[in-house]
Amino acid sequence: MAAKHVILVRHGESCAQLFSMSQRRNANGDAALADQLRDPYLSELGVQQALDLSGRWAYEGVSPALVVASPLSRALQTAQILFPFTEAGAPVIVVHPALRETPPGGANKVGRATQPECMGRPVEDLQRDTQLQRQGVRSSSNVDWSLMPDATLGPWWSELVETPEDVEARLNIFCSWLEQRPESLVVVVCHFNIIQCLLALRRLKVQNCSPIACHVEGRKWQCLEPAESLEEHAARGVKGDGLEAQEA
Repeated sequence: MAAKHVILVRHGESCAQLFSMSQRRNANGDAALADQLRDPYLSELGVQQALDLSGRWAYEGVSPALVVASPLSRALQTAQILFPFTEAGAPVIVVHPALRETPPGGANKVGRATQPECMGRPVEDLQRDTQLQRQGVRSSSNVDWSLMPDATLGPWWSELVETPEDVEARLNIFCSWLEQRPESLVVVVCHFNIIQCLLALRRLKVQNCSPIACHVEGRKWQCLEPAESLEEHAARGVKGDGLEAQEA
């Protein structure tokens, strides 16, 4: 298949990002906090970030033929805000389970309980979630849930930290699927660590709702513009989450 132009977008700021990295990393030791952080929605700022990017793209005429989103709520919300369903139509939003977030730590944390914000919810819950529906997420319209596994097969997320090989295996599945799609301009809405893995840039600073243009051929992803590293970001003295190598 021909090469594709893919725009990677990290979701807008999530409610989990309002907590410290220490709280997020250690949330499994606090049941109430773990429940609060599980599959979080966008924060008010996150919604505004997505609205701002949507307006910018509408002005610039960015019109992808396909949008692919992680099944985690913050990515679904972002995708729907970026490309709302209207009577005039909208690009299909395909929900792909391979794009779910993986927690930081890699091989050092394999087999431990994963961070709550990396755990999802059953598709049926997502489809009837009124907060998601307010952003237009529903089982009909332009959202395609067909790639999500049947609930009888178990959860589509992992309760435990995966090995780097497991993460790479599912990203290979996603890339093979994408390669077979006919669309040449695609927007992919996913997560900090997944974007780093797709681009093979482990020190890449991935900002919320800051698009990254890529040239994609199969599993080979090439960033088309200069990418700022975490160290360069910190050196500029930018306030935010800090060195987000620990992001999820």
